[in-house]
Amino acid sequence: MKRWYRIDCIKAHEGAGKHIPTTNYVYVHDASEALERYRRMPGVKRSKTPNIRALTEEESGELEEKIKNTPGVGLEKAKKEGYYGRRD
Repeated sequence: MKRWYRIDCIKAHEGAGKHIPTTNYVYVHDASEALERYRRMPGVKRSKTPNIRALTEEESGELEEKIKNTPGVGLEKAKKEGYYGRRD
């Protein structure tokens, strides 16, 4: 069964010595699949292993509401491609 996973990582290409945290969400089967998606994400540093955790049912519902209220982003598209944003 698929569920939402939160990936906390650092944005890349921000300048020397800058570390801007970002949170990305992916809708996958398990944490290993989330790690594979992280390895293919554009614009994130890969020097450290990211913090990956599964969202609770309540957190998933809140995230889906946030996605639905974001202009230009549909829930189906976010589930397929991921939802990327600044750390909450």
